[in-house]
Amino acid sequence: MGIALYQILQQVGLPAPAMHMETLLGSDANLTSLICDLLSSMRPLIQQHNVSLDALGNLETLLDRIQAEVVASNTVVSFVPLEGVWARKPMSTSKRVVGEETESVRRVFVNGLY
Repeated sequence: MGIALYQILQQVGLPAPAMHMETLLGSDANLTSLICDLLSSMRPLIQQHNVSLDALGNLETLLDRIQAEVVASNTVVSFVPLEGVWARKPMSTSKRVVGEETESVRRVFVNGLY
């Protein structure tokens, strides 16, 4: 859902959320294998939606080709960005109690994660 969550949370009645994004960067074989593993795990869905992977060439050699290119160019690659989104909605005045927290936290679950 990505940055669309900013508007989605507001559409469901929450105030504009705070957002945080992290992207793993690296050049080691463990990171490049994560990229290929992710692609492999998504392969059934990719085929179901008739998305062409022809531009990637032979998927059996993709990991070796990516790692060779990373080493040859002396650079890093990125993994899928992970996003955190949160918002606080004030409690209605009828629910406020003196001495207790004046806001409740509403967590929006996305794909089983929050």
